[in-house]
Amino acid sequence: MIKKTFAILILCLAGLGSPSYTAYASTEVTVTVQPDRIQMGATYNGERITVTGQIPADTDALVRVMGKEEKYNLKQKGRALGVLWMNLGSVEVSNVPSIFLLYLPESNQSESTSGPEMWSALKVGLAGVREQADIVGQHVDKDILFKEFVKLKEESGQYAVVANGVHYSRNDGKMRWFSSTMALPATLPQGTYRVEIFAIRKGDIAASAARQIKAMEVGMPAWISALAFNHGALYGVLSVMMALIAGLLTGLLFRGEKGAH
Repeated sequence: MIKKTFAILILCLAGLGSPSYTAYASTEVTVTVQPDRIQMGATYNGERITVTGQIPADTDALVRVMGKEEKYNLKQKGRALGVLWMNLGSVEVSNVPSIFLLYLPESNQSESTSGPEMWSALKVGLAGVREQADIVGQHVDKDILFKEFVKLKEESGQYAVVANGVHYSRNDGKMRWFSSTMALPATLPQGTYRVEIFAIRKGDIAASAARQIKAMEVGMPAWISALAFNHGALYGVLSVMMALIAGLLTGLLFRGEKGAH
């Protein structure tokens, strides 16, 4: 009896400590991600991954890519005395993912078409990111600031909500086949990312599954990163030397153009 009670307690504690998405069954969802390793060399300019799999026939698929939570220190700009445009202070945005890509099924035109209440309850959209985000700053409207933060991330390709991003091929009455081609940005940081698939039935998450992909620097970018982290002094000296050489070459180039006239 004591052993049984102890086992139940352990299971309850494990449930409390797990993220919300692990509460949903994954046996009804199959998923494959290709490629699952992204090599970022000197010519890397973004990558596309293909996510395919099966979900229950009466559900819709949402596909999401999430990076680890990061903290960002931003400058708050505004007009001083209504005239000069300048920095008015700093703002910290934390507990937000480095990458957030949400691809919606072809039956939805935008994140808002299913109703903001649904997305807020599911916590899989930007409303969920906003709910967990910590924003610290003086005299700021946090909701407006979060929208501006999202715009910055969208411009870099690191945040996106893509309508009609998940397509269906066939339905045998029990399972539904889906596919999505997702664009990873050129500004993708090195690290491990979580690819999540949510099977949505009548506004609720009926099942989910997840895979991981790994992005790693190779070649010259990897060498430069290793040099910067492991040999900071040498990296600094080389950076100064490269700047001096670039300056000398620029000076010679412009001097030659002046002589030609």
